[in-house]
Formats: sequence, C-alpha cells, structure tokens
Amino acid sequence: MPSRFQVEKIATYNGHKDCIYTLCQGPRPELFFSAAADGMVVAWNLSTPDIGELVAKVKNSVYALY
Repeated sequence: MPSRFQVEKIATYNGHKDCIYTLCQGPRPELFFSAAADGMVVAWNLSTPDIGELVAKVKNSVYALY
C-alpha cells in the first residue's frame, strides 16, 4: 500500500515567467534557489515570500542547480 503524506502550503513565491524546473537549498536554512525555463536563477528567503533576488539570467532554460 502506498504511503500517504500531507502537503501544506506555507507561502507563494511569484516571479518566474515560465515553468520552474529545479529548487536547491541555499547556504543557510532559510534560503533557497529556483531555476526555470525563463532562464532565471532566483534566490529566495523563507522569511520574506515574494521578494526574490535575481542571481543569473541566461538565454536558455536552466534545468539543474548545485
């Protein structure tokens, strides 16, 4: 039998203009990065939803972060 889990929405982060392909933990527990088909890599802080900092912008999609 598959295990069941619950998902709880804690915040909304707006800013990307296309599909988000990856998320990556930041250097501190409250920070994370997102990358998307719009070519943007954005840094986010869990304590300030919807205020992201553009880290990089490239011409093509970004599929992975490390």
